Amino acid sequence: MRRLLAAALAVFSLSAFLSPTVHAATTPAVFPSEIIGENFPDPDVFQQNGTWYAYATNGSRGTLPVATAPSANGPWTVRGDAMPGGPSSAWAQPGRTWAPDVYPNSDGTYTLTYTAWHKASGRQCIGVATATNPLGPFQPVGTAPLICPLDLGGAIDANTFVANDGTRYLVWKNDGNAISRPSTLWLTRTANNGRSLVGGNTAMLTSSGVIEAPDLVQRGSQYVLFFSGGGYNDCNYLTSYATSTSLSGPWTTAYRPLMTTATFDNHICGPGGADVVGNKVFVHGWVNGGRHLYVADVGWANDYPVVRGSRGAAR
Repeated sequence: MRRLLAAALAVFSLSAFLSPTVHAATTPAVFPSEIIGENFPDPDVFQQNGTWYAYATNGSRGTLPVATAPSANGPWTVRGDAMPGGPSSAWAQPGRTWAPDVYPNSDGTYTLTYTAWHKASGRQCIGVATATNPLGPFQPVGTAPLICPLDLGGAIDANTFVANDGTRYLVWKNDGNAISRPSTLWLTRTANNGRSLVGGNTAMLTSSGVIEAPDLVQRGSQYVLFFSGGGYNDCNYLTSYATSTSLSGPWTTAYRPLMTTATFDNHICGPGGADVVGNKVFVHGWVNGGRHLYVADVGWANDYPVVRGSRGAAR
C-alpha cells in the first residue's frame, strides 16, 4: 500500500508541471538549465528587489564568488569576489573557504556564514562576516569561529533558516567524515542577525556516510530538510531530503533520493548542494572538471518536493 501511495503521489506531483491537454507519457522531460557555465559550486541564492544573487565556494573568482541576474533563469553575470580580504586572519587562513550562506537582514545589512580553514587545528570551522551591500565587501566578525566542535571533526555547511514565527537558526554539519566518525546535521538558534548563538544544539540527522549541504524549508504541514550525500567529487553525488512536523524531530528520510545523475537521465553529473528558493531549486553538477550551476522548477505534492525533469520520489 505504501508503494502504491508513493507512486500515486509521484504521478500526481509530476502532472502539476504538465499541460492539462498533453498526456504525461508523451511529454518530454524538461531538464534543469545550466545558468553559470563555469566552476560555481555549493550555491547559495536569494532574490531581493528584482535582482537575484548567487554565491559559491572559493575558486578562481576569489574567496566569495558572487553572481547576479534579473531572474532565476538568467542571464547570470559573475561579478567577482564579495570577500576580497578573505576569512578572518585571527583564526582562519586562506584556502578552503567553502559553502557560503548570505542572508539579507531586515535592517538592510547582510550576514554571511562560511566555512573556513582553522589555523590552530587544520580543521574546518564556521565563521561570520557582514556587509552593507550584497556584492560586498564582507568583513569577518569576531576573533574566533562561530561554530567549531573540534572533537567532532569541526563544522561545515551552514544554512540560515528563519521559521514562520521569525525565530532564526543555523543548520550545519559536524565534519565527522574528516576524522572517520559519523556526521550529524544540527540545528542551532541564533540571534543578533545570525552573529551569535542562543541555547544548545539539536541533532537532526546522523549518518556514518556522507550527509552535508543542508537546506531547510518550512511548508504548511511540515519541515523539509534537503541534504547532499555520496562523494561530492563525482557523479555519485546526490540530493535527498527528510521531513518532520517538528524542528525537534523525529525526521523521516525519503525512501529514494530526489535528484541523482540517473533521475536526470545523465543530464547532470552529481546534482548536489541544493538551495531551494521559492519555486526554484539551484544545484551544481560536474562539467569538464568544474561544478557548474543549474536551476530547475520545484513543485509540491502534499508538501513533499517534486523537481521538474527528475524521476526522484515525491515521498
